[in-house]
Amino acid sequence: MPQLTTQVTATELFNQIEQIAKSSEESLSVRLRHIHETLVEACHEGVRGSRQNFGSLFAQVDYLCRKHNVAVADIMEIQRMRHNSNGVCAQSDAPSATAEQDILYDCRALAVFVAAVFQTSLPHEILSAVPRERRPTPASQPISDRQLRCVAASACETDAAGELVFDVRI
Repeated sequence: MPQLTTQVTATELFNQIEQIAKSSEESLSVRLRHIHETLVEACHEGVRGSRQNFGSLFAQVDYLCRKHNVAVADIMEIQRMRHNSNGVCAQSDAPSATAEQDILYDCRALAVFVAAVFQTSLPHEILSAVPRERRPTPASQPISDRQLRCVAASACETDAAGELVFDVRI
């Protein structure tokens, strides 16, 4: 567990993130643990002096993201990074290209979080070590109006084809 008695600066946290992103020789679980410890340190500094009580790291991250007006897409990435770093997804240490890429996206999300909490910009060292874009998401499925469910208030009459015409309220 990291020492939380002294104040941590954004530069120190960015240096930790850069080391995590560039240390490909360490195992996946060790790198995720370092991400988690860095996140805990950033949250501790962010809520210092706020007189708020939090039950979990999720609540701290959510509070800080809302307080510092982090974009919704970045909040989702930050919470995904928090989930990954909890060890839930780090059950195998087998290196793979997707695991390495996920670590880099998690480092990017952590860097965005630290920048928001400390109200600073991302240093160029971080920008060269992590992806510039958010993690790609699968294409969303279009919503078909025909498949929406609703409540029919009444069946009014039949149309020319003999089918019922409904008074629909959504």
